[in-house]
Amino acid sequence: FGKGSASTEGTIQVPTPLSEITFHVVPADTPFLLCIQDMDKLGAYLQNLENTIVQGQKRIQIVRKHGHPFMLLNNWKETLASCHLTEPELRQLHRRFGHPSVARLAKLLNRAGQEFNSKALEAITKICKHCQLNSAPPGRFKFTLKDDIDFNYCVIVDIFYIESKPTLYAVDEATAFQAAKFIPDNSAKTV
Repeated sequence: FGKGSASTEGTIQVPTPLSEITFHVVPADTPFLLCIQDMDKLGAYLQNLENTIVQGQKRIQIVRKHGHPFMLLNNWKETLASCHLTEPELRQLHRRFGHPSVARLAKLLNRAGQEFNSKALEAITKICKHCQLNSAPPGRFKFTLKDDIDFNYCVIVDIFYIESKPTLYAVDEATAFQAAKFIPDNSAKTV
C-alpha cells in the first residue's frame, strides 16, 4: 500500500493451509491479498504452471479465476473462487456485446457462471450515451375504452372561488377529463 499511505481498520489472523497469516483490513472492497513479502517469510512460492503454492514439501492447490490466482481456505475441490465483476469490466462487456439490454446481458452472464451486480448493469445502461441515443422513443399514451362507459353520462360540476372570482370546474366521470373556467357569476344560467 505504498509508504504507509493507506489507513487500516485493524488486523486479523486468518488460519490458512500455509500457516496463520496476519492480514490488514483496509476500507476497500478487496479480497485478502497475500504479498510477496509474506510469501518470503513463509518460505512459499507460486508455481503458476501447476497452479499450486509450494512450501517445502507441501503443495496447496489454487484456482484461477478472472486472471488471478485464488488460494481457497476450504477444501478446494468443493469450493469455487467467486468474485463479482467490477463496474469497469461490466462497462467493457456492455460495449463489446453491442449494448444489449440489461435482461439480455444478465442472462448471458448467468449462463457464463459470472457473479455480477444487476443494479450496476441498470445504472450502466441508463447512463450509456449509445443506449440513450439509440433507444426506442417513449410510446404514446394508450388507454382502453370499456364498453360499459358512456361519455358525458355523469358530469361532476363544482363552483369554487379563486381570489374571490367564481370558477367552474367540471369532470367527466367516465374519462376523468377535467376542465375549469372563470365565470362572471355563479348563477344557474351562467353555469
